[in-house]
Amino acid sequence: MYSGIAHNRRNFEEHNKQIMRSYFISLSVLCLLSLAAITGSAQKENKQEGTGLVNSGQYIFHADQAMPLRGGVRLLTTPYTVKISADSIISDLPYFGRAYGGMDILNQSDLSFVSTNFSYQREDRKKGGYEVIIKIRDNSESPTFSLSIGSDGFATLQVNSNNRDAISFTGNISSWKRAEK
Repeated sequence: MYSGIAHNRRNFEEHNKQIMRSYFISLSVLCLLSLAAITGSAQKENKQEGTGLVNSGQYIFHADQAMPLRGGVRLLTTPYTVKISADSIISDLPYFGRAYGGMDILNQSDLSFVSTNFSYQREDRKKGGYEVIIKIRDNSESPTFSLSIGSDGFATLQVNSNNRDAISFTGNISSWKRAEK
């Protein structure tokens, strides 16, 4: 008599395990589908936002990583930016690398400056996104900023200068309004 109860109990426990497994699998699939839908809509919003920001001509590049010509990748923990508008470029970027030249270049270790005399050239890429070339004219180093912006807002910035090794940064762009908050 006891063996029949134990057998029924094992069957009951196995049945509950199967039900719980099916609930877990169903819940996992539902979560994955929800995550895919959210990610897809976020990418679509980022794509529209990235395109709109570059077209507005007023946006901020936020650097996450620096890649100097000599040395490895450096993760940036401090907020470093380049603010771009129609009438000014405000650069606040670090510099890691070798500098050449006189005392002026040796006294300035980073790429921090404000420029109001520059050329701005934007080209559409075939597969979406933009290539932006900014040539600074009112700085003794005459740096050139080459900004590759994806349609999703991800960007790569290359800085070339007369007196320094080249350096690249990766990051993203955002609007001035979002950065002020």
